[in-house]
Amino acid sequence: MIMNYLFPNIIDNEYKGKKISLYFFYLIIAFTVIRSLIHIFKADGGAQSIANIPLQLYSEEASNSVSTP
Repeated sequence: MIMNYLFPNIIDNEYKGKKISLYFFYLIIAFTVIRSLIHIFKADGGAQSIANIPLQLYSEEASNSVSTP
């Protein structure tokens, strides 16, 4: 059965895989956290500075709705 290959018999906090996979997972988590923090703390929410959305082409109300909560 395929479920035996996907899930371990005993679920605990012990990782039994290869170390390189664990380090790759840490790298993905680090990139995700850094990207999220940039979107939280940038003045435009990353819309113009990261995603290159030309906010200056839209009205002030539209720009504010994108960049401020």
